[in-house]
Amino acid sequence: MSGRANRRAAGLGLLIALSGGRTAPAQTAAPALRGGTTVVINPVTVLDAKGEPVSGLEPGDFRLTDNGAPQAFRMDTSDTLNSPIAMVVVVQTAEFSAGALVKVRKIGSLIQPLITGERGQAAVLSYDEEVRVEQELSSDAGLLTKTFRGLKSHGSGDARMLDAVQAAMGILAERTGERKVILVIGETRDRGSKSKLEDELTGLERDGVMVYAINYSAYVTAMTAKPSDLPPPSGGTGILGGLIELRRMGTANTSEVLTEASGGERFSFAAQKVLERRVTELGEHLHSQYLLSFAPGRAAATGVHALRVAVEGHPDYHVRARQAYVWQSE
Repeated sequence: MSGRANRRAAGLGLLIALSGGRTAPAQTAAPALRGGTTVVINPVTVLDAKGEPVSGLEPGDFRLTDNGAPQAFRMDTSDTLNSPIAMVVVVQTAEFSAGALVKVRKIGSLIQPLITGERGQAAVLSYDEEVRVEQELSSDAGLLTKTFRGLKSHGSGDARMLDAVQAAMGILAERTGERKVILVIGETRDRGSKSKLEDELTGLERDGVMVYAINYSAYVTAMTAKPSDLPPPSGGTGILGGLIELRRMGTANTSEVLTEASGGERFSFAAQKVLERRVTELGEHLHSQYLLSFAPGRAAATGVHALRVAVEGHPDYHVRARQAYVWQSE
């Protein structure tokens, strides 16, 4: 088994363990899957050995198993299904992230043309010591650009990623007929959230939300920013602050757990051009997805079902997909 496969298997085990042996459904139109009424939809990203999306695959190229049993399924592509994207962009705005924020402010104009499209919608949240709704879901590209440009850094200590993801799930909870995506732009680790990781994982599976992350090191990105672009420090960072932050970096890689468990991806950047390239790659991957759907049937056992998707005859392909759903018999 490859390293990626091992991580996916470990992610599934973590998801089930953290949620007490229960998960919620994969990408579905309703929170509860009941026998004979709802299908399981699994968005699948297939990348070649160079990390490029693989196009032109047919249903016969895939193998989908539910608790180890092969399933007959329907395959759609993102284009044929014509399913718009509802996305919440969650941006870290703690003061020590000011160097990265200089770069992030410049990508608002890329979101609609590269990711959501004209039929999709995007909202923006910011997080530091607080979580703020900067913009509700909208298809207005100009408003999105303006919102990004207006993002400001706050505070000096916490960066409550999990609380922000929870708020993003609340925005997406009632959406139907759309692919629901959360994009986290920030460091890899949560700092100070009240929300629990296990609750976030359960919520993501329940509501069928994929998490993508574009991560950075607050201190590396600061080195690549122009000093004139950075706000004056408030006294909470500097050499002592940097030492404190390095001590705190032993905590869990929150974004990796969220992306692995939900079937999303994690990117990284330090320079402006790299950030723009990551946004482009994310859009390409989303719009090249295959959506595999099947009905578990009335005889399906109640409880957690492990999903596995593979491309036959291509062990070199990297497949990212949801790993589990929960079935509730009628």
